Amino acid sequence: MVRDEKGPELDLQFDGRAWKLAIQVPGRQLDESVMPQFSSLVSQLMADTWVRGDPKDAAFGLDKPLWRLQIEPNPAKAKNGAPRVVLIGAAGPRETHYAQLEGSPGVFLVNAELMSVLKRGLLK
Repeated sequence: MVRDEKGPELDLQFDGRAWKLAIQVPGRQLDESVMPQFSSLVSQLMADTWVRGDPKDAAFGLDKPLWRLQIEPNPAKAKNGAPRVVLIGAAGPRETHYAQLEGSPGVFLVNAELMSVLKRGLLK
């Protein structure tokens, strides 16, 4: 599930071959040209740059995130099938954004490439 502050909530599901909208958005469809890049970036999402500070600090923008990604792993492949929610807040250095795994105390940077895809949008 992808939600940004300006657009509709998108419930995306990957069937092993392609991404699909679980709930249709009237007059819109997935932009197939960005989905392979989105899929690759989300499947490889990791916190490789940690930021010191309190996630409640308004400068990180995590109190009112710009994007909320709820990732539900495939229960047949995942050891822990619990959904994970990544909150993406304010802009950080070098075109990154501050992010937090919901419920965790740490803040990390989301890379510029994922931010570029999210900003461009997943619908056309």
